[in-house]
Amino acid sequence: MQTVTGKRWVGILLASFGFLALAGCSSGGSPASSGRQVHVQDCVEDFYSLKAALEAYKAHFGSFPAVAAQWSAATYQRNFGPLLAHRGGGPFLGSAPEPIHYVVEFDSSGDVWVEPAGVYDKTVNRAHASQQACSSVVT
Repeated sequence: MQTVTGKRWVGILLASFGFLALAGCSSGGSPASSGRQVHVQDCVEDFYSLKAALEAYKAHFGSFPAVAAQWSAATYQRNFGPLLAHRGGGPFLGSAPEPIHYVVEFDSSGDVWVEPAGVYDKTVNRAHASQQACSSVVT
């Protein structure tokens, strides 16, 4: 029977830690993938925050807010205006989601959907009308 000396234990431990460090980096732990995951989580949070803001607005005014203009880069911030206004119990939303890594849109029926950054829809995109769509639209 062989015994393991102290130096050999140190070598085994160092090799194990090195392997674990490499395994951690190659299994999705890279900075790029973790950064993307943060943006996906932000998208999900923005999706739910907007849903909650729309419901609060409806509870206060009896209907969902109208979208001021067709969604576009130029109208994005303005369309969130009714939810950001300091009137009638508002603001219902702290700020409009930043359209850098994804776009979050809504309509006057209370539908919420997400799109890749730079993509704006005329009407609700049912394929992206859930928080699960965040993982496919985040850039």
